[in-house]
Amino acid sequence: FTGKTIVVVGCHKGGMGGATARQLAHGGATIVAVDNRQDYLDEIAAEVRELGATCHTLTCDLMDIAECEKLIPRILEQVGPIDGLVNVAGGTRGEEWMPLDETPGESFWKTIQLNFAYVFYLCRDAAKFWIDNDRKGAIVNIGSISAKDGAPWHGPYGAGKSGIIALT
Repeated sequence: FTGKTIVVVGCHKGGMGGATARQLAHGGATIVAVDNRQDYLDEIAAEVRELGATCHTLTCDLMDIAECEKLIPRILEQVGPIDGLVNVAGGTRGEEWMPLDETPGESFWKTIQLNFAYVFYLCRDAAKFWIDNDRKGAIVNIGSISAKDGAPWHGPYGAGKSGIIALT
């Protein structure tokens, strides 16, 4: 990954995003770490820099569509061209664990935004940059076993993760 700039979205140091950033750093990549909290980003940036790699940080509220649509342009403006995108962010919220027939529409849409919709915006915008600039790029989207096998009270989450498979 030497000479490559890779965006890692959902970059808490203790999770898959942090592990991904560290592995890419070992491989020589420049990391653009994205999360919704600067303290998460500061922790992973310190670890990546200790490994000898460059790490830029940007906060983004993935629950905010407008912020999602501005993220790739912000990265291109502040950091420069990117070579890869890793979408790791996602998860469940305590209030969404309920039978499907009791799930409020607002809860469903929040789950879809956090686990699928943001992935669409970032993939679309990164691909547009690469196509418009005749550049190569790579996208890795992290899903869940819930995309393939249903689980009790997991309908919206599983649906979102299934969407990632189809989009990818």
